[in-house]
Amino acid sequence: RDFQPESTPMGVWLRAMGCSLLVSMASLVCLILLPVILFQGKPSKAVVDALAVFGAGAMLGDSFLHQLPHAFG
Repeated sequence: RDFQPESTPMGVWLRAMGCSLLVSMASLVCLILLPVILFQGKPSKAVVDALAVFGAGAMLGDSFLHQLPHAFG
């Protein structure tokens, strides 16, 4: 059997905040990449579609992550 130390309340909060920050920051990747893409000229439809899908996925992940406390609490 693997040894798993008990989680302290502070450790749980830090992990929860870290995961929330990670998912929220993923949506900012598109915001950072957009000026770089637009600087090169008009983006192709594939690039625009990929950015839209990435943004939608980041928002869905963020919303599911925010629902976890309600589901388990």
